[in-house]
Amino acid sequence: MTTLNFIVTEYLKDYTYSNLELYRQGCKDLSKRKVPDLHTNAPCYCYQHNEKFIATACLKGCKKEDFERKKALVVKSYEGEINENDLRDELVSHDVLLVEKRYLIDVGYGANCLRGAMLFQESEQAFEFFGETYRFRHHPDFVHYSEPTGDWWGLQILVNDRWLETWRFPRNCSLNDEEICQLNEDLVMSPKPVGIRDNFLLVAKLSMTTRSSVVGMKGTVPFFKEIQNGENNHIQEELHSWNAFKQCLQTRFNIEPDEFFLHQLSFSEPNQRNW
Repeated sequence: MTTLNFIVTEYLKDYTYSNLELYRQGCKDLSKRKVPDLHTNAPCYCYQHNEKFIATACLKGCKKEDFERKKALVVKSYEGEINENDLRDELVSHDVLLVEKRYLIDVGYGANCLRGAMLFQESEQAFEFFGETYRFRHHPDFVHYSEPTGDWWGLQILVNDRWLETWRFPRNCSLNDEEICQLNEDLVMSPKPVGIRDNFLLVAKLSMTTRSSVVGMKGTVPFFKEIQNGENNHIQEELHSWNAFKQCLQTRFNIEPDEFFLHQLSFSEPNQRNW
C-alpha cells in the first residue's frame, strides 16, 4: 500500500491530464479521425494513462498480473439527481485499475483523480482518504448494456455536504487487452455523443494539496481556470482572451497549444468574441 501510494504520487507529479487530442479528433469528420496510440510516453486521457501507469509501476517492482482494468461509467452527478435510464445506455469512456484485487487507482480522471491507492470495500460506510471524504455506493439493480451481469459500485465524494458520484464500475468484470483497445477506438470513432470528446476542453493537474484545471465548453467564452484547495476552498478565474488561455496552458500545465484550437474551439473570430 505504501509503495503504491508513492508510485501514484510520483506519477501525478510527472504527468498531466488532457483531452486535447480527443477533442481534436472529435472535431473531424468520422472518416478522417485517427485513433490515438494507447502506448505513449506522453499520456493524455484515461486509457493512455493507465497503460503508462502500469508500465511505470512494473519498473518499480510491481507485477503486471496484479493489475486489473475495470471499465467505468462517468457519472459526475449528485445522489438523487442521477439519470439512471440515460446511464444504462451511456458509452463507456473511462477505466480504472484494481490492484491485488484490493486497491483502486485512478490516474486518468482529470482534476478528480485519486491521490493514492484506495482500499476497495464492499461497504457504504464513509471514510477519509487524503483529507477528503468518500464512500462506495452499491447499485445491485443497475444494468448496463455492456455488462448486463455486472455488480456495479459507484465511488462518491462528499462535496459541500452532498454526495457526488464520480464514476461507477462493475466489481466482478475485468477488461482484457483486446477490450481495452476496443474501448479506446469507440471513444474516438463512436457516432454517439461523448462528452469528453465532443463538448469541452479539459486540462488538469493534481498535487497532494490542490486540484488545478482549465476547462471550457465548446464554442463559448470565457474559459475557467479552477484551483481547489481542500473540499471547500475553491478559486475560479475567468479567462477572457486567447492569450490568457494559452499562457495558462503554458505556465501551469507546460502545454503549448497551436492555432488549431483557436479555430476548432470556435474562437476563429477573436475580435468579435473578445479573444
